Amino acid sequence: MNSPLPAADGRQSILELNRLIAVARRFNQELEEVGERIMTHHGLTPPQRSLLLALRKLRTCTVPQLARRREVSRQYVQVTMNALEQRGLVEFRANPEHKRSRLLVLTDRGEALLLAVMAREGEVLQKVAARLDSQEAKVAVRALELAGKGLAATEG
Repeated sequence: MNSPLPAADGRQSILELNRLIAVARRFNQELEEVGERIMTHHGLTPPQRSLLLALRKLRTCTVPQLARRREVSRQYVQVTMNALEQRGLVEFRANPEHKRSRLLVLTDRGEALLLAVMAREGEVLQKVAARLDSQEAKVAVRALELAGKGLAATEG
């Protein structure tokens, strides 16, 4: 069956864009729910995971540096890191360049937890990927990229 041709005024394209938005929102919601279940199983919240991954990438940094990089408040990072330190996932070390701003480091336990989380995420994504046709996925990615660029180019 052939797809209908777009109306001259773009009505069909608008309908398809609305469908794309609805599907993308549902997908994002389902992705967040699965991610939260994985995080809960490992005793993390998604924001904690995000900060731990950022710290893993940086290897060592101060709370203010991490806050700037993640575009969140210094206080939020401090409170979160204090809680993660209590669990042995990060540690604070003396900073030779600054007496009061200690360096954050991911511990071996924190690294192991992140690896376990990422492994579980990988298993889930592998199952999803097995059900997708790679060409259809490429088309979907391109459609979302073009829609995003179109939105970014609008004045509001």
